[in-house]
Amino acid sequence: MLRGLLAPDERARADRFRFEADAHRLIIGRGVLRLLMGQLLHMLPQRVAFTYSDSGKPSIVGVHFNVAHSGELILIATHQYRIGVDVERVDRMIDVAAMGSACFTARERAMIIANAATQETIFRLWTRKEAWLKAVGSGLSFPLRHVDVADTTAPVIAPDAVIDGAPPSRIVDLPAEPGYVAACAVSGPEECRTRLWLVENTWRPNLPWYNSFDDV
Repeated sequence: MLRGLLAPDERARADRFRFEADAHRLIIGRGVLRLLMGQLLHMLPQRVAFTYSDSGKPSIVGVHFNVAHSGELILIATHQYRIGVDVERVDRMIDVAAMGSACFTARERAMIIANAATQETIFRLWTRKEAWLKAVGSGLSFPLRHVDVADTTAPVIAPDAVIDGAPPSRIVDLPAEPGYVAACAVSGPEECRTRLWLVENTWRPNLPWYNSFDDV
């Protein structure tokens, strides 16, 4: 069903994956994204036209949205201004000492230590930071240590950081399935509406396929 909503280049990309699970993830993620964008733009999902950055990130003129996936979950968000989201499965070990000051600020490392370096704390900070970076539009090309996300209501940006446009004004920790953490970074006035969907990669026709979060 969802494969039929994809553009020819999207289907071709899915067919190039070596592993079926990767192809399935693309079909589910892009198919659901087309459904949601079609609702938003009042058009058939098949007629939604994406443009792509050099890194392959899809965009639509006049629409702000962002997509993240990890494990069996896909997170999709739309907003009136810049937005970034991230979801991570908390099932792998991270060497905080090795990452050190390259990724986390002194305040973030103190937060990790205060919480006994738990996986959830580490990934919570990582999802906040990744969501913020995606909202900025720089991705991981922006030095991770140049933004401090220990306080979600007031992200701290390094004085020498170079950002194109206004940075996200706040970060929200999102509810997620057990074993996952997620975050959203948004710009603009707080009364602006943000819509979020958490999609399961195991989606099948005639089964519930998303949980819609409250506006943030």
